[in-house]
Amino acid sequence: MGRYHDAARRAVDAALVSGLRPEPQTFTVDSLKEVQRYIDEGGYGYIDGRVVVYLANATQYSKISTRAHRTPEPGRYRFRFTAATHRAKEPFLFNVVASDFNKVGAIYRDLGHYEVSETPRTYEIEATLGKGFAIQFFPHGLPAYVKEPARAEVPGVGFSAVEVSGPLNEVWPPASHTRLVGDLDLTLATIEDATAILRRFIPRAFRHPVTETEVARYAELVKTRHEGGQSVEESLRTALTAVLCSPRFLFLLEEAPAVRKSLNGFEIAARLSYFLWSSQPDEALTEAASSGKLETGEGRLIEVRRMLADPRAERFVHNFTGQWLRLRDINATTPDARLYPGFDEWLKVSMVRESEGFFRHLLTANLDVTLCIDSDFAVLNHRLADHYHLPTEGLPWLEPAVVPLPPKSPRGGILSQGAV
Repeated sequence: MGRYHDAARRAVDAALVSGLRPEPQTFTVDSLKEVQRYIDEGGYGYIDGRVVVYLANATQYSKISTRAHRTPEPGRYRFRFTAATHRAKEPFLFNVVASDFNKVGAIYRDLGHYEVSETPRTYEIEATLGKGFAIQFFPHGLPAYVKEPARAEVPGVGFSAVEVSGPLNEVWPPASHTRLVGDLDLTLATIEDATAILRRFIPRAFRHPVTETEVARYAELVKTRHEGGQSVEESLRTALTAVLCSPRFLFLLEEAPAVRKSLNGFEIAARLSYFLWSSQPDEALTEAASSGKLETGEGRLIEVRRMLADPRAERFVHNFTGQWLRLRDINATTPDARLYPGFDEWLKVSMVRESEGFFRHLLTANLDVTLCIDSDFAVLNHRLADHYHLPTEGLPWLEPAVVPLPPKSPRGGILSQGAV
């Protein structure tokens, strides 16, 4: 319960802001200083203004990073840099990981995998991070050991200095703040203002209409804390935190089947939203629940089609395949490097994207579920098609595409997929 309380308070404090708008900063961070001593020893080089790395890294710590100047405060940041391969005919893969490097309790966030080729390309990545974070780069497909790479004919991946901008606040106060309190100045808020905010917030958090008695419970908490010496703003933050610790928020509560014949609109909305979006209903879904539209087959169909067309439906693809096909366990085992020297991070990422892409294609094209057993197509990128000994011409290197399979190919369906 203490963990829930801590998470809820962090969420409230992240959503509500106070004071003046933080001034965004732009600064440039170069990894050259950190790797300078290793350039002559081998492993790194400096070519065309980019630090070139020649070795794969199996740890969580990379010397190609922005640690020299970390994020000054919490917020959304943009990282802009250029990367290119060196002495490589084919593209390589790298991923970007953000971390606060807080020793044992360090937080690591994967910001995605990216393709890099011999043609220099500028990348822009945005992420919401806490104070003291930096990003680091991990190229994949490079050898674990080479001798004197700066002078040998071995491939490498080079990264320029990183331009960091942030925190990025296009509007102030941010949308999270105005969604909760509108244009109210919290430093001047009254108990009545706090009660009005709770009256709007609680039904959204609980995902159904609430009575004035339920609102009064949390309004009384504001009043009690305020009478104890807290400001109205701090008392309101306490009450909002309490709402997010309630079982009515943490669980999907429904009436017992014995006392009702069917789900009501708000219960249907919650089931749909957490199933397809892994989040609470939006305003349109809540309105459909309130008007009774979700209690009809046609009304549900309209909302399901709208939800599947929304980018948030990608969470359904990721979470459903992650559970059903256990794609979440892809890192639970590591193939023996001596038996399978061709296995690497790029192949692993490609395998997961194949299974997710196959399911996504079935879903968006509304195809027959029996194609999970056998299909005349696969969803492949260049790396995976090469691994399967299938034609690679025209295939993207990273993002998979739907491709027809030759007659009698064993590659159709789910069971033949590498990740499975």
